Amino acid sequence: MARAIAVLERLQPEGQPYLFTFLPSSHHHRQSPAPGAVFDSNTTNTGITAFIAWINTYCTQHARPDGIPTTQGRLPHLTTRQFRRTLAWFIARRPGGTIAGALQYRHQRIQMFEGYAGTSTSGFRDEVEAEEALTRGQVLADMAADPDRPRLTGPAGAEAEARLTALAQYAVFDGKVVTDEARLRRVIARHDPHLYPGRFLTCVYTPTALSAAPPPPRPTSRPWPTASHWPAATPR
Repeated sequence: MARAIAVLERLQPEGQPYLFTFLPSSHHHRQSPAPGAVFDSNTTNTGITAFIAWINTYCTQHARPDGIPTTQGRLPHLTTRQFRRTLAWFIARRPGGTIAGALQYRHQRIQMFEGYAGTSTSGFRDEVEAEEALTRGQVLADMAADPDRPRLTGPAGAEAEARLTALAQYAVFDGKVVTDEARLRRVIARHDPHLYPGRFLTCVYTPTALSAAPPPPRPTSRPWPTASHWPAATPR
């Protein structure tokens, strides 16, 4: 997405505040009653169809097999509404993306955005969690393989280091991290250290501490601090 935005910025003249507007070299720009006007939905949809046709023409002229498939000789009819869900999918996969997506799409509840991006019954949440687990596994394996990294300290620092050492037995060989995604997924599924690295601290999840924790006090006129069952470990 960042690359696409960078291309749009290069196409537009300097000082143009809008990305989705007619290019100065296009006949639409000369015919537009208001210079600098942005695309409406119909214009955008027409542009998408024209772009698909251009791709297929280019692939045919250069004998490329990766053109966009047609249905009974007709090009697919794509609209901007279909890309909203595609964008929602990628937003939801980013850290904190569910909240950011709910704000961007102006949904009143986070559950509404999750349903928009893909319901739990469709496997959306499971797929996102699997991707997050893989990314977390790659980060943890890199930490376990790096002898020069800062040591983790804090209330759960020793426990975090012990779990990283245990993970290294399965994810690190001859000082190199497992790079095969399928293999790393199996390692994390079987030997998940339940460490969650953050920018400033690493959380160490301990299920027994969570289940044995006393219930929080009843609220009063003064707010109570939330008790954390995720001990933190910070780099030394």
